[in-house]
Amino acid sequence: MRLASSFVPPSPLQATIEEDFFFEGVSLHSGKECKVSLFPGRENGGIRFYNEDFPQAGFFSLNPECLLPGNLATIIAPPAYPEARISTTEHFLSALCAFEIDNIDIHVCGGEIPIQDGCADFFIHLLQKIGRKKQMAKRKWIKILKKVEVSHNDATASLFPSDTPSFHISIDFPAPAIGKQEMSCFLNPDFFEKEIAPARTFVTADQLEQLRKMGLIKGGNLANALVVDNDKIINPEGKRYENEFARHKLLDAIGDLYCAGLPLLGAFKGHKSGHNLNRMLLQKTFADTLNYEIIEDPSFISSNNI
Repeated sequence: MRLASSFVPPSPLQATIEEDFFFEGVSLHSGKECKVSLFPGRENGGIRFYNEDFPQAGFFSLNPECLLPGNLATIIAPPAYPEARISTTEHFLSALCAFEIDNIDIHVCGGEIPIQDGCADFFIHLLQKIGRKKQMAKRKWIKILKKVEVSHNDATASLFPSDTPSFHISIDFPAPAIGKQEMSCFLNPDFFEKEIAPARTFVTADQLEQLRKMGLIKGGNLANALVVDNDKIINPEGKRYENEFARHKLLDAIGDLYCAGLPLLGAFKGHKSGHNLNRMLLQKTFADTLNYEIIEDPSFISSNNI
C-alpha cells in the first residue's frame, strides 16, 4: 500500500487553542442556525463537549462510549443523557486531530456542528487563526496491540498494530461519476490542509431525494456538498481532486477515530466503511483491554519502516 504523504513525527507535547473563539452557521440536517464556542482546555483535560440546550447534562469527555448509531453523521452524547446528543461532529474532529489539539472545551447550541463548507477546510483555517498553544504535559496515545475488524455486508473497517499512525480507505459506488477510488496517508497538519481538508461531503441524486423526504439535510446545498447524478457531477465547478470522494471518506474516518479521545497509534483500513462501521470498530476495540494500551511517550514512533 503506497501512502500519499510522508511521515512527520507528531508533537511530543499536548496542546490546546490559544484563546476563546466562537463561530456559527447552518446545520446540515435541521437547517437551523447553530453556534459553537471554543475554550482552551487544561492539560490532560481531553476533548470535552457541552450541549447548551441540555445544561443538566454537563460536560462530557469524548470517548467511544459517547458514540451513538448513525449512518449520516457522527453523533455523540453523554452516556447518562443520550437526549443531549450533538451531531455532525466528524469534520471538526478531523481538523482537531490533524492540528494536534488534545485539550479543548466545545460548547454547542443547536445540537449540531454547522456544516460550513461541507469539508474541513473552514475548520482547519479557523484553528490556524485561533492558534495552537503547547502545554507542558506529554501527549498520550492509544497504541493498538491486536488486529480488530468489523464488517457489515461487503463493508469492512480494521485497526492494525503499527509503528506509525496511518489511514487507508477504498470505496466502490455504482454511480460512474464515483466508481472505485482509494486514498492512503500518514497524517500531518500540512498534508491534511492541502490534500484532505478541502474534500467535500457528497450525495447521489437519488439519495438526495430520499433524505429530503425524511426531513434531513435541510441545510445541504451545492456550496457544501458534491451532488452526483449517475455519470455527472451537478456542481458547476466539478471535483477538486480526481479521487475527492475517497479523500472525503478518509476525512470522515479521521474524525470518527478521534472519538477515541486520544490519537491512535495504529493503521486504519476501511473498505466502503462509514460513520456507523467506524463507530462499531472503535467500540469493539475498546471493549477488550487486550486490544490496546495507553502510552505517554511519543518517542515510540519510528520512521524506520517507511
